[in-house]
Amino acid sequence: MHRLNCRQNQKDLFKSFFMITIGLRVYATSKIYYCLLEQHPGGIINYLDISLLHIPSALLWPESLNFVRNTILDILLQYNVEQAAIRISEFGTTVNDTMTNRNYIEGVLQETLASSNVIKFVTGRIAEFTSLLGIQRTGFKDYIDGTTVFPNSPISPAWNSLSHEQRETILVANAALNL
Repeated sequence: MHRLNCRQNQKDLFKSFFMITIGLRVYATSKIYYCLLEQHPGGIINYLDISLLHIPSALLWPESLNFVRNTILDILLQYNVEQAAIRISEFGTTVNDTMTNRNYIEGVLQETLASSNVIKFVTGRIAEFTSLLGIQRTGFKDYIDGTTVFPNSPISPAWNSLSHEQRETILVANAALNL
């Protein structure tokens, strides 16, 4: 028991030096883009991973959702993610099977975060993230479109070489720092 407490104290001390966040964005029914970053004292940001998860098309739909849950949970545990944000679809979009399935995936992501060790998380649309980042909606869209370089963007790869979805997850992961 005493040994466990010592490890817990070491873990708490280690955590106090930096915080790891993840930003997630579902693309259609086959991909989940994500960005993992860590913030060090003084606001220094280190990008750990900017990637995507391909949902295997060979899986039946319930198995696909289980795959998403298990894989994202593994990522959260591997990186000891403390805060997270999910970019969800905007209102007013056409309702079809793709949008419905995207909403299912977003729901599974929310459930995964709720049942993980993540301390804080938010799901939101552009307005939520512009508020957390302290920027205007037009600025957010300029960053996503690549017409303006985000100030906290990674040095490599270059901002304009990233996809729309990758830039969006970078912004969402940075917003998660402000929860």
